[in-house]
Amino acid sequence: MKKVAILTRRAGYNMGSSLQAYAMQRLVEKTGNEATIINYDEYAHDWRWRVKPMFRRISGWLSIIFYPVVKVLNESFCSSQRNGHIQRKKFDSFEKQYLNLTPGKYENSRQIASIKDNYDAFVCGSDQIWSPGLFDRTFYLDFITKGDGPKKISYAPSIACDRADQLLNEQLMLIKDFDNISCREKIGAEILSKSLGVQVPDVLDPTLMIGKEEWINMLPENFKYPKGKYILCYFLHSKDNTDDSPDEIVSKIAKKMGCEVINVRMHNLPECLIVGKKFETLSPVEFLALLSNAEMVLSNSFHATVFSIIFNRKFYAFSRKFRDGNKGNQNSRIKSLLELVGLQDRNVDYSVSVDKISIDEYPYPDLVKLDNARANSLHYLMDSLA
Repeated sequence: MKKVAILTRRAGYNMGSSLQAYAMQRLVEKTGNEATIINYDEYAHDWRWRVKPMFRRISGWLSIIFYPVVKVLNESFCSSQRNGHIQRKKFDSFEKQYLNLTPGKYENSRQIASIKDNYDAFVCGSDQIWSPGLFDRTFYLDFITKGDGPKKISYAPSIACDRADQLLNEQLMLIKDFDNISCREKIGAEILSKSLGVQVPDVLDPTLMIGKEEWINMLPENFKYPKGKYILCYFLHSKDNTDDSPDEIVSKIAKKMGCEVINVRMHNLPECLIVGKKFETLSPVEFLALLSNAEMVLSNSFHATVFSIIFNRKFYAFSRKFRDGNKGNQNSRIKSLLELVGLQDRNVDYSVSVDKISIDEYPYPDLVKLDNARANSLHYLMDSLA
């Protein structure tokens, strides 16, 4: 048994990031090795990232302490801050219960280098750790030199772009120093293969490598589900996205199906969807519970699409566009996944006609291709760790 350290994104209070971090840990354990996730402070290398969550925490505490006064001045703001505080605590509890984190917290590569000899291998992945728009040298294991120390392995990182010229030269130099390289999306693997002059395989996101039963066993026993049929909506937007809104098409689909709309909100992101009943304090496992019981899932989230497939839910994955076309294309990850399982027709945009939305048929994935991809992905990781 080897000791394997994992470096991945898990901050930012994102359902998919937290769940894929757990899945990455479990996947390494499935290879027969010991897995530890490096407790890396992703905000440390950029002062703007450090200030923003700090401001949220402080404003949340103040809104609780001075609730009677703040309520009179701005009840909506106060409620938002309280809900954010509750959700952050739930994410912290999820990590304590499910993630095997290092006892110490690390802010840079130099600090992580001090423990590198404690491990036989380092695995970076999955999620958008290699996005040029979120460049951080630490996620390229720059504290290890290839051939000198622990093995350097990437498992399913996403470069979150669809053109080679969007990659940074520094990125490519760092990636070349890996012992084993893989990518999550087919187009990303093709770009890296051509840019690096080596064959880079595409492997599955770790959430797809964990069986449905294990995910079901994580669902909270006392969770209160909505009464009646509902559509689960989980839309992610940032200041970089276009102003397109899913409200109109979501409302039409809900009316067509006769369902209530459940709108999953994240406290740290701009509001994208206005319609529906807001759920603003969900933990990652509560999110899974809601999704697993939904009549249909509508989202622009990659991992919401993944879990819709795992739990065999009706779903549609909406395209997510950037104002700046040079930032990359986050849709390639969803497109790659749906092409693999033969569900390309489930990828739509906000202008889709409600007449083209199927409300009766469940979209069954190509399980043969999915199982083959799982076998190839596990084989890649086991060979890399051997």
